[in-house]
Amino acid sequence: MSQKKFQDLAKLRSNVLERGYRLYFDEPSFSYRQKREIEFAIKMQLSEYFDTSFRSIAIAGSSHLGFSPYKGTDFTPGTSDLDIAIIDAELFQRIWRKVAHASRGFTDNTCFRNFSNAEEASELLRERMSRRAMILSDGLPLSPEINKDRDFLNRLGQKYREMFASISVAFYINEYAFSWKQNSAIQNIQTMEIK
Repeated sequence: MSQKKFQDLAKLRSNVLERGYRLYFDEPSFSYRQKREIEFAIKMQLSEYFDTSFRSIAIAGSSHLGFSPYKGTDFTPGTSDLDIAIIDAELFQRIWRKVAHASRGFTDNTCFRNFSNAEEASELLRERMSRRAMILSDGLPLSPEINKDRDFLNRLGQKYREMFASISVAFYINEYAFSWKQNSAIQNIQTMEIK
């Protein structure tokens, strides 16, 4: 989708949820324009692994839009990341429980030793969970259960390496949380200079 079309569509909707629906659920993803089978395969694998509905999986970021609303760069196959949103309250709770177990309710930051600043990583994850109802796979601590999820995502990323530099997943508690998060991207796009 062109930046101009995205800007025009975003202006038609003032409601955060309607914007999210229209721009992320109703528009096809840019990176899959000629490769719909790859999109289907990735979504099926995610759906099966995380035991979630196929329809709960959405593509976001430059792989969906064709450009980055934050960096102002175009999607480039093999260089750009694939940002995936999984919108499922039960799955969000399962991931939350894994985090709570690994961190002993955020009282033990040793599970965040995979980050340069464990305390900061722990706080950022807590903030995203509580303020945005979002958990990023890239911000998860170390634990046997979470490491299985991380290994699955790494294998999936390697399988589609020629299309995406990496695959990251954001788990959302509901569609409103997803749409609210995307609203900042939409606001950036509305003020971007069109190429």
